[in-house]
Amino acid sequence: WFGQGEAGRRPRRHGPCCVVPNGPRWSGWPRDDHRRGFRGEPVMLGCSGPPPSCGGQATAQWAPQLWCSRVEEVQATYEDNEYVQFREVRDGAEAWTMKLTRVVCSLAGGDPAQQLLEVAGGRTVTAFTEFREKAWALQPQSWVAYQAFTLLELDCGDLLLGSEACGDRLELCWGRGPAASAFLRRFRANGEGREPSRCFEMPREKVASGVTVERLLRWLEWQRSRWSGSCDASCWRDRSQEMARDLQRFLHDPSVVETESMPRRRAAALARMREDPSSLEDLPADLRGDRRFMAEDPSSLEHLPADLMGDRGFMAEAVRQDGWALHFASPALRADPEVALQAVRSDGLSLQYAAEQLRRDRCIVMEAVRKNGRALQYATESLKRDRGICLAAVAQNGLSLRYAPEHIRRDSEVVFAAVSQNNAALQFADRIVVLDVLRRHGGLLRYASEELRSDPDVVMTAVRQHPAALKHASGTLRSRREFVMQAVKYKGRSLAYAADDLKMDEDLCLAALAQDVMAMHHVPEELRSEERFALAAVEQ
Repeated sequence: WFGQGEAGRRPRRHGPCCVVPNGPRWSGWPRDDHRRGFRGEPVMLGCSGPPPSCGGQATAQWAPQLWCSRVEEVQATYEDNEYVQFREVRDGAEAWTMKLTRVVCSLAGGDPAQQLLEVAGGRTVTAFTEFREKAWALQPQSWVAYQAFTLLELDCGDLLLGSEACGDRLELCWGRGPAASAFLRRFRANGEGREPSRCFEMPREKVASGVTVERLLRWLEWQRSRWSGSCDASCWRDRSQEMARDLQRFLHDPSVVETESMPRRRAAALARMREDPSSLEDLPADLRGDRRFMAEDPSSLEHLPADLMGDRGFMAEAVRQDGWALHFASPALRADPEVALQAVRSDGLSLQYAAEQLRRDRCIVMEAVRKNGRALQYATESLKRDRGICLAAVAQNGLSLRYAPEHIRRDSEVVFAAVSQNNAALQFADRIVVLDVLRRHGGLLRYASEELRSDPDVVMTAVRQHPAALKHASGTLRSRREFVMQAVKYKGRSLAYAADDLKMDEDLCLAALAQDVMAMHHVPEELRSEERFALAAVEQ
């Protein structure tokens, strides 16, 4: 069953020697058909839905990419099933009957690593041995084509833990005594056998760093998240070799490795929180205890305890990262001038979450509109009438003119500042100021309101400055003969934007030619060939 995966998925390369189909199978070369493992789906671990949280000690996000099993010596056997297998293991003259139990996640709680934490969370790794299984029996040991797995000794060998990376999945298996040691050398965590003639052992190394199983699982969790959607292994090393190398480095000097990996761990955790803010409780304990990190993603703040939302130091850091975090602050902190000021400096629109008395504070509102002019809409009515506040708002975002009161929209300096920042702000200006603007820039008629583009005086003012302004007049005006006649007398080339039926009007076309000979380009072909139109053009 292993490797059948989903129908239609593309094969993935898991190592230097071959391509295996669909998902986390063997990570370097084909396996013999007689080697068997557990039956069932190759990825999901027997749960009908996403596994619940295990209290933050080990993340339930592991479930699709983690396989855990426990091995123990027994005297009697029964028929293998989906969760239990029996194996005969020999080591020289010794022989044992071993029971391999697949640890699955269930709706009752926890993920596969939870049981390991309960058994050995506080135990210390004291030594490890790396084993390598060659691709071919006659292959030299120096070749890079091999599958690597590591046997960890906990508390001087009282408990053994096997760790192996297979494709995108991490496999863990634990047990006690020489029988478990022999089993872990000959079988994988899913019960699939190894070829003893191809396996060789690297020198045993002692560990004095004091790494506990709980700390190890936190690091493995980050390793697992780093694998998701990526392929870090080189063309010469497969995932198992990369995993074995990184694991050994971590065991010898965990502090250095954790420090180096922290930026990537934080980035991966932030990406997960932004995708699913409710995953906050699944984060490693060290990140959940880092207040600076927790404040980096405001979308997750609603899942934090209420007492933390009332912590001034935490919220000050949160709003510094993103002013929108003020939305989750306690009422007392929303009324805190320093917290609110920090929030609007980060995001001007966070002014809407500040207390009423702070939205009357000119200093805070000024900082908000300088950051985002649209924050003007959240200021109190008294400050909306403040010319300095409005001028600062339109200088940052011209469209914020829409939130200004009527007397501000009649202020030429404010309107010109708004139009200079965004031409579309002209639609919110008063008629008198629009006329003043169009006398200088007729083409801006396109940004005027629909009402003003239907106003003959406004449109004619624009046409006198620019002939193309007629293009932006309402259809009613462009179809009115008297209005178009007056327009072409000012700018002959306005004929191009008259209604199609008016372009066939001979008197209208002659009036346009009388004002500007270049209007001939816009006279219809039927009229252009007549003698009197040619004479009118020559006379002009």
